[in-house]
Formats: sequence, C-alpha cells, structure tokens
Amino acid sequence: MTPVFGFNQIRSTPLRLTFLLLTIFALAALACLAVAFEVTRTSIDAAVAAELQQTINEYRGIRDGDDLTERLAEAAAKTDADVRILFYVPDRGSVVSNVASFPPVSGVTVVSDSYIRAKSGSVSDSYLALSARVGAGHLIVAQSREQVEEMGEIFLAVLLIGLLPALLIAGLAGLWVARGARIKIDAIQHTLLELKGGTLSARIEGVEDQNDDLSGIGQEVNRMARAQEALVASIRQVSSDI
Repeated sequence: MTPVFGFNQIRSTPLRLTFLLLTIFALAALACLAVAFEVTRTSIDAAVAAELQQTINEYRGIRDGDDLTERLAEAAAKTDADVRILFYVPDRGSVVSNVASFPPVSGVTVVSDSYIRAKSGSVSDSYLALSARVGAGHLIVAQSREQVEEMGEIFLAVLLIGLLPALLIAGLAGLWVARGARIKIDAIQHTLLELKGGTLSARIEGVEDQNDDLSGIGQEVNRMARAQEALVASIRQVSSDI
C-alpha cells in the first residue's frame, strides 16, 4: 500500500522549515483577515441595529393607532423591500408591509431571503431584523445586509489577490533557498562517505568563500580531511623510513 504523502515524509530540513514557515504565515494571515472581518461585520451590524431601534422608537412615539397604521402604510408603499422591510402585524386588522410574508423574529436577528416572500421584484440576500411591540401590534423592521455581503466579497478578493500570490512567491523563494541548502548538504554527505571509504583527497567544493552555517560545516569537513590526509601521509612517511 502506497503511503500517503505527509510532512513527516519530507527528509530535507530546509524544506521542512519552508513548509512550516509558509503554514505559520498562511494561518496568521487568515486569522488576521478573519478577525478584521468579524470586527467590521460586528460594527456594521451594531450600527444597523441602532438605526432599526431608532426607527421603532419613532413609530412608538405615535400614540394614535390610526395614525400609526397610516404612517406605516405610507412608509411601506415608499420603501424598497430590497433595502428595507416593514412588517406590522396589528392585533386586529390586516398586515401592513412591503413584502408578502416575513418570518417571526425575536430581538435582533439575521434573516435569509429564503424565508421572505416578496410582493413583487426581489429582495436582498439577507437582512438584519429587529422586532418590538409597537402600539396595538407587532412591528418588524429589517435592513438589508448588502454592506456585509459586499465586505465579504472584498475580503475574499484580498485573500485571492493578496494572500495567495504572496504565499506562492514566498513558497518559490523558500524552495529555491531549500534547493541550495539541499545541494550543500548532499555535497557534505557525499564527501564524508568518500572520506569514510578511504578517499582522503575528497573535498567539498564552493564553500571556502561562504559564511553561512552549511558552508561553515563544509569548511570544517575540509579542514578535517586535510588534517587526516596529512596524518596518514606522515604515518606512511614514517613507515617508509623505518
């Protein structure tokens, strides 16, 4: 059975570090975007809820029941249901609204368009609705959440246009750096195997003028190889003299 590819199957330490850093960067960026979206969404919903409460308070200020019904009917006739919905259910009499039906809600609630039936035309994808007792009936005022929907699209665009290309560029750069490190590690391993096999003239090429850690290891291996080669040469010289 072929094993599934996983992080533990990556033997190269530079590649492991590359994938680890990319994962941390991606998670941090996604977390920041999610927090920013949630804070902005909460702020918008709070502002809309305050506006809905103000509207309800204005209608509550109308003491006469007939005047209240008349004002609501005028507002419903002039208000575009795609932007705002008024739904008033009096204790007695007909429903006053600019939509055919609206679900009952409690407090501030997000309502999807699937629960709303328009009289004509279309309605918004979702609404923030607030219900309260007003006069001799129950009033629901709902405001379109188009701003939140558009904001979600903007954040998605930022994710696709900003984060993904950044991850791609960082990933390619990381792979390029990891490839260079892998070449040096392979050279060090190959040289050590040659030294182990008795080829004392083996050396790691291209590390003498470098100052990174892998080049430093390569330089130490070369110094060790030169010392070992000199020691063996001395022993051979002594043996030949004897």
